[in-house]
Amino acid sequence: RAGRVTGAAGAVSSASGKITRLAGQAYALGRMRSWLLVGARTVFFETYGSGLLPVTYVGAGFAGVVSSAALTAQLRTRSLIVVARGVLVGMSVLLAVSWVLLWLPGLAWVSFALLVVVPIMIPVGFMFLVGQAGMLLDVRALKALYARVIAGFALGFVTGGLAGPLLLDLLGRPEHLLATAAAAAVLWSLLLGVTRGRFGAELSSVDDTGTSGARPPIRELLRDRYGALDVAFQV
Repeated sequence: RAGRVTGAAGAVSSASGKITRLAGQAYALGRMRSWLLVGARTVFFETYGSGLLPVTYVGAGFAGVVSSAALTAQLRTRSLIVVARGVLVGMSVLLAVSWVLLWLPGLAWVSFALLVVVPIMIPVGFMFLVGQAGMLLDVRALKALYARVIAGFALGFVTGGLAGPLLLDLLGRPEHLLATAAAAAVLWSLLLGVTRGRFGAELSSVDDTGTSGARPPIRELLRDRYGALDVAFQV
């Protein structure tokens, strides 16, 4: 028993640097989502009111299906860290371009497109974080320390929300928060690069389970109670 306790303590101690990097990424995700949500929703409500808001959730559902299929295809041939870096660079460019477009008259519809993106940011973002954690940490360290990664996201989201009114007073227009969201996406990309540079060997593997053998049908996956509960929870 003492040996198990000592082993667990050693695993937790050696994982502290990895957790710090993952928590930093989660913090950037929280900041990005907070500022994107405030900026895009403010422009959307000023232009369209609340009547079209449910339509953005329907659009997010379709976007979630498309993004899930696209990410699955990419992860069959590329490592998680490479796919995540590409997504974050694309997100940074998307937010920067959206910020510029919202300066122009008649392009408030961009805020609609951004609100379609917001709901899928969390599952996709945490997929990247959980994927890295699974590669970098053993089960004991995950059980003991992964809550700190979640805390990083909560801290980023809360502090981003608290800073929102101050930024609005300073910048003057809500669409300027998209620039700060783009900066947070760049920060996350940089932190991802730092993590990759330090733990490149662990993060460079490609999961080839999707390319070998037949894929199980959906009905077979749903026979597993955890799979069925997970699907029900997501729905």
